[in-house]
Amino acid sequence: MKKILAVVLMWLAGTAGYGAEAPSSEVEPRLFSTAPKIDGILDEEVWQDAATIEAFVQISPDLGEPAKEQTTVYLGYDEEKLYFGVHLYYDDPSQIQAVLLSRDPNLYNEDAIQVLLDTFLDRRTGFLFTVTAIGAQFDALIQDDGDTLNANWDGIWYSDTARTEDGWTAELAIPFRTLRFPNQDVQTWGLNFGRSAIHSREYSAWKPADGTVASTAIYTISQAGRLTGLSGAKQGRSYEVRPYVLAEADRSDVTGDDETFEVGVDVRKNLTSQLTLDLTYNLDFAEAEADNQQVNLTRFPLYFPEKRDFFLEGESLFYFGERSDPLKASDRLFFFSRRIGLTEDGSQRIPVLGGVKLSGKVGEMNLGVLNLTTDEHRYRSRDGSTLVEPQTNYSVLRLQKPILEKSTIGMIYLNKEVKQGEDNSGVGVDWDFGFAKHLKLGGFLAQTETPGLPGDDTAGLVDLTWESSKLFARTSYTDIGNHFNPEMGFFARLGIREWRGALAYISSPKVGSLRNVIYVDNYYTIENQQGDLESQYNNVLIDIIWNSYATISLKRFDYVEVLDVDFLIAPGVTIPAGRYSYGSYFFGFQTVPGRPVFLFGRYQFGDFYDGTFDTAILGLRLRPGRGLASRVYYERTNVDLPAGDFEVELASLSVDYAISTELSSRALVEWRRDNNVSANLVLKWVYKPGAAAYLVYNEFRYLFDSLPGDPDSVDRSLIAKVSFFF
Repeated sequence: MKKILAVVLMWLAGTAGYGAEAPSSEVEPRLFSTAPKIDGILDEEVWQDAATIEAFVQISPDLGEPAKEQTTVYLGYDEEKLYFGVHLYYDDPSQIQAVLLSRDPNLYNEDAIQVLLDTFLDRRTGFLFTVTAIGAQFDALIQDDGDTLNANWDGIWYSDTARTEDGWTAELAIPFRTLRFPNQDVQTWGLNFGRSAIHSREYSAWKPADGTVASTAIYTISQAGRLTGLSGAKQGRSYEVRPYVLAEADRSDVTGDDETFEVGVDVRKNLTSQLTLDLTYNLDFAEAEADNQQVNLTRFPLYFPEKRDFFLEGESLFYFGERSDPLKASDRLFFFSRRIGLTEDGSQRIPVLGGVKLSGKVGEMNLGVLNLTTDEHRYRSRDGSTLVEPQTNYSVLRLQKPILEKSTIGMIYLNKEVKQGEDNSGVGVDWDFGFAKHLKLGGFLAQTETPGLPGDDTAGLVDLTWESSKLFARTSYTDIGNHFNPEMGFFARLGIREWRGALAYISSPKVGSLRNVIYVDNYYTIENQQGDLESQYNNVLIDIIWNSYATISLKRFDYVEVLDVDFLIAPGVTIPAGRYSYGSYFFGFQTVPGRPVFLFGRYQFGDFYDGTFDTAILGLRLRPGRGLASRVYYERTNVDLPAGDFEVELASLSVDYAISTELSSRALVEWRRDNNVSANLVLKWVYKPGAAAYLVYNEFRYLFDSLPGDPDSVDRSLIAKVSFFF
């Protein structure tokens, strides 16, 4: 393992640098003598001296045509901040749509202005700052034209908006301390602006990009314009200190009662203008959003996304695995941060004693270092047994270097040291080569080392992708050894070889009110390492989309599954080993998104192994007014097999309500018939930028005998947490 690591480091050190194609759009902001007041109103004289941008161009529906809704942007800066003023005009201001007020809202149905900054001018990494028409902030870190987007990064910046007779205005102030950029006297950055007008689904930009999805085309950093002549910007080497205090009371029929009081702290220091050090003591995730329950009819574990801010902030840098794909959920990640601080099923938090994270750039090299230690944790499972998670140390080293114009190569090293247990480690290399405008070649090679599992411990993937505004095509091959054991990752299946092909074509027929017709064909076949077929899958899809984005979906699924052993699919229901060929049909619809009432539904039916099944889903989203959004969801799956029948029902209600951008609440209640009812309630008050107070209530009620003689057991917890920012 050490020899492999040494070879990889030498190889990375010897790779070449990269160049950049000069964009045609440039602007030089003006140096302000006084800072504007950030109140959303462009009435200060300083804006009269600002640099101005007015020519926005459509990304959709008519790429390259002048925007129908006009936009004017004003730019300036001083010693501490970069300032943007924006006037967004409407032919009919009553058509402005924006409801959500909480931080980082879903922007799909919100009128907004977006600012993209490529501070290293590498045309592959950037900062995104977005303000909606009612002042909600959204920010993110973007990499490789949006292939990786970390929407849970929360920078410190300031904004406000105001309504006008002809639309709305916005002011943004972005401190240089919030950004990373080269240590140079005069800066030249990549820059772009994007605007969404939801009533007409017009997406426009200062420097339009030929993206695959109009609403995310602003992420195309490689086609951004330039901000030039930024003189005297200094990031500084300041400290950020974020201590917290937490009090928790637990009442549980399963694990017993407990009260705790905890303190912890995060410290951040800018070692250089490009490299940041984070130290943490007694890391806590009490306010993290709860997982949504899912129905699993497969033989393999389900993927649940990371929702904890500490890991999400560096997610793009530490990402190593299967390329993100609009047609397939990623289920091959060499590093999966949910392995740290959570039990296998995600139901229990494991105390994180402390750790260190180093992230940023050293020269042209992207660098990520993570080391965390979790404490020994004893708990009772839902069946009443006592389980022990031993004290464990987790280490990650990630290096990635840009080469040529749109390509990267990288490596990762993982190490898991278990006190009084068996260790596990892994090393890998990955690559992503961009050719011309739309063609990409990517993949990875990885190897693990586990005591007692010698040989056949490697995994590899290679893919070739074409991605443009009309056509998406991908072919890939994956080979995973029988003894490949990524204990810090997520691989749904091991010991396989997979061939995959995917094709999606978007047509714009211009017939009546039709906007797009999308055709998709997604195919894969999976064999074991001996060449025997395990699974085969083909999905054909047609999406019909109107100008309002109301949609109808039609799908046909075909499966071949070969079971070497009996498959226990539900309690008391077993599918015998054998070869099965079956298919199903799918119908889905959605009404016009963004309206106060939005309805969606899906129905799938057909054969299932040696029986039949059908699944019905119905959902309702309500946006009745400012700051309030709700979602009602119901799913029923009925399976009829010779071995027995069973039915699964899920229902959920979620409500998000924000009084202002500082005070918000979230509630999620879920019900699974004959299994459980759960509730997760969070009240959040951001009393100053970077600091917040939380009140969290969790309840999990068992609808079966979780303990002998103890039906309908209940777990409850009440958590109060306050974080500070200095």
